[in-house]
Amino acid sequence: MSWKSLVLISGLSWLAPTLSAQTQEPLAAKDLAIALPMAFRDVPRDSLFPRTWYQSVSQGFSQTSVGSALDYESPYTDWQLISLRIAPCAPLGQTPRAADQNCWPEIRLVWQPVQRKIRLHERYMENAGDDRAVHALYPVEPDRFLNAAEAARVQASIQTLSSGKTLSAEAFQEFRAARERVLKELLPAVRSLRDPSLSRRAFEGFGIRPEAEDSSLQKAFGQRLSAFLNRWTSPADLRFLTAFSLPEGREPAHLDEWVFLSFRAEKSRLIPEPIRILSPVDGRVLADLGPSMRGSQSRDDDSLYDLLNGSNDAEELAANVMLRINDIDRLTPAVRDREKLLVPNTSCVSCHKMNDLRFDFHNFSYLEDRDITISPRVIRDVELDLTWLRKQGF
Repeated sequence: MSWKSLVLISGLSWLAPTLSAQTQEPLAAKDLAIALPMAFRDVPRDSLFPRTWYQSVSQGFSQTSVGSALDYESPYTDWQLISLRIAPCAPLGQTPRAADQNCWPEIRLVWQPVQRKIRLHERYMENAGDDRAVHALYPVEPDRFLNAAEAARVQASIQTLSSGKTLSAEAFQEFRAARERVLKELLPAVRSLRDPSLSRRAFEGFGIRPEAEDSSLQKAFGQRLSAFLNRWTSPADLRFLTAFSLPEGREPAHLDEWVFLSFRAEKSRLIPEPIRILSPVDGRVLADLGPSMRGSQSRDDDSLYDLLNGSNDAEELAANVMLRINDIDRLTPAVRDREKLLVPNTSCVSCHKMNDLRFDFHNFSYLEDRDITISPRVIRDVELDLTWLRKQGF
């Protein structure tokens, strides 16, 4: 038996005593948005975030203004799990239309390099997050819970919806039934991450997961969380990965530039993926930026401005992308809300510049030694997810 199997069995033994008691417990915000302290290192890195991924991300940034900053400032050994999102209804389509129906369960992990005992900006910091992060996305695989024929049909339906097309009534009924079966496995596992000594109120609101900052509960929580991740987010299950980084120097306000990368994953291998902005009306491609893009506090990628030629596509870009600093306040209500714009309908830069501190581009991670940043997009997503679960009877 492999050590991974032993870890999984050991972790599941922690789940068994509380599973039946918590199966019907309503989920709260800190169940779906799990934020970890920078000092929390109880989740093994190597089995979940392979060194080859780090190397692919570093290589991707080497072709940009970030250069070799990861090698110098953020080596592989500094990276750790910072947060995760349980998304029971992650939209599959290319437009917001019917996003609450055409959706599939997904788990998202955020990895970030953390510096220990560092002097930065003439201050001593016990822990400081480097201004870069990786977001790893794991749609739940249908073949985990369905026979081969069913899984193949449901996977085909997921691909159809992801391409912006519709399903037949029969196919959609099978798709919904499969989603319900998956959620009946996933949600009890999420509930079982809770420590039974804590009340439901401890999981309400947004912030650090309560067990992760309580020294008497950390170890057991780390074991439960590791078992959960080994089951649901193995490297083979990765489908998409994105990353962003400041250039070398650890001076976000002065450098004022962030670079974004996109990858798809096949058999645990990262492959650069073009970053495209799609129309929220019909899903057509409004801009193709290649595998990387960059932006600043006041501007988006330079190539987008070349597309502002008065065409219909240009008008949609201007309506959905924060091209100028005064667009931030105007567009934040739409960009933060998946009922109005999906992530592909705007730019990476726009999704990351809605925080009160203008040079804080984090969505669910840390800027230096500040409290964890939880962006308006994360908060709204969780609110919508909790509402959706109630409507579905979970």
